[in-house]
Amino acid sequence: MPTLREKYFLQLLRMKHLFSLNSESPLRLPLKIPSAPKLLLCLPENEDYLKSVQNHLPSFRRIFAPGIIYLVVERSFEGSFAHDSIFQTLPFSKTDFSSMGVLKKPWMAQLPKDIFLAIDFNRVENLWSGYLCFSTRAPVRISLKKPRMSNFFNIILNPNQENTFQEQVTYLLQMIQAITQTSKES
Repeated sequence: MPTLREKYFLQLLRMKHLFSLNSESPLRLPLKIPSAPKLLLCLPENEDYLKSVQNHLPSFRRIFAPGIIYLVVERSFEGSFAHDSIFQTLPFSKTDFSSMGVLKKPWMAQLPKDIFLAIDFNRVENLWSGYLCFSTRAPVRISLKKPRMSNFFNIILNPNQENTFQEQVTYLLQMIQAITQTSKES
């Protein structure tokens, strides 16, 4: 549940988003994947949910090869990816957050430019991950449905809430494969 300060900040971001809508072009399907796309995946802060996403990371690698996949992960989970050189981790800790609940500018400065796809895998409504995906200005920003974060994303999936998180991530991956398959073949 966002604090009062975060709610105020979220309102300001919504206003900023409304004024920047003209600068974004609509998505055209199938997606034309760049030759070496950069992906930003905001991984869940919950360890069980993190494992569900981690099981699907090889599929992201196959779909977007030879691209670079950046994993935004809590510092305590960074070791889970040490053996995987195909992913670049961008770890964060509680000290990296501002009083508004978003990542501070020094942390944001390490973000790569020209992100093609940003996905927020957080199940809870975290202001930081929605704002992070939005601030990359990636042409494709995807999230599972969350009540107050819809302005940050241009694809919001609403999978059956009775499904496990593992099944919801599988659904998200299938959707990505469906909208990119044709463009990869041509």
